[in-house]
Amino acid sequence: MHGFSTGVPSRALTNGLGRRDARVVRLLAPLAAAVLALSSSAAAAPPEPRRPAEIFVGLGTGNAVCDKEKPDSDCAVDKAGAAVSLGGAWRFHRHWAVGLELAIWGYNVRDSWKGKLADAATDVSISSSYVAPFARWYWFGKGSADAYLQLGLGLSGVKATAKNAGGEYEGNWSGVAVPIGIGAEWYVTRWLRLGPQALAYLHRSTRVCETANGRETCRDAGKDEALLAWRILVLSATVTFG
Repeated sequence: MHGFSTGVPSRALTNGLGRRDARVVRLLAPLAAAVLALSSSAAAAPPEPRRPAEIFVGLGTGNAVCDKEKPDSDCAVDKAGAAVSLGGAWRFHRHWAVGLELAIWGYNVRDSWKGKLADAATDVSISSSYVAPFARWYWFGKGSADAYLQLGLGLSGVKATAKNAGGEYEGNWSGVAVPIGIGAEWYVTRWLRLGPQALAYLHRSTRVCETANGRETCRDAGKDEALLAWRILVLSATVTFG
């Protein structure tokens, strides 16, 4: 597209995507290893029943992946922001579940970002979200821990706004999302599990609509208009029943 200084997502996120994939892996790999080590030790604990219905909510932190450390970077995001997850699943087998998740990211925006405004913005915001069916594979069919891999495919969007005394800018990028995550939860009661989760997702835009000072234009997205984002849910809570 036109660079992160004017819109989101952009080449600022997609140039060298393979290199940034590796950065995400280095970020999430230690957490994944710790999750597996802790959950493996709990797998031998007295068994907890695997109930078929699950409802979960998670709170944590997340960000988009781009070269914001470079002095000449046009990346729009700064430090990590908030991430929220809400969903449910049907565990039709003790090792397998399918479900639906709503996930939302709220990003901290760099002071220099102004969308397509001519002058500096006084109020800015960038967020992304997806709604995705997913499948989970659970390592353990018994024990006091449930570790899992999660893979989904769904619809996603990115929204960016910038305002100043002279006007307003809003951009909306709609497309598809592919989230993949790993997590583990421990039974604190017979009906409640708590634990962390690490997840990354790729948003690929298919349609872009931008509004500048009341005038909206829409177009098909370019092949380079994508967003790679990650999150770490510090606490994910799952209620099981059925």
